[in-house]
Amino acid sequence: MTQELYADRMLRYVCAVIAHPHETITEHDKHRALEIIRYLHPDQDIVEHFYSQMNQEDFKQVKNIREHARNAIK
Repeated sequence: MTQELYADRMLRYVCAVIAHPHETITEHDKHRALEIIRYLHPDQDIVEHFYSQMNQEDFKQVKNIREHARNAIK
């Protein structure tokens, strides 16, 4: 399995966990999944793979989620 395939499968899995019990995965679910993976995954190449697929609005939303999470654990 290539690293990109592994990364995409991991993203789909985390999105499905976040969306549960719903079948539909929203953009917000995807943004939360991206931030969780970025925070927990040690492989920077996988994180870069995800970021290469994001647009400016995605970056903005993920940054907002990151800031909210950081403030929540202070």
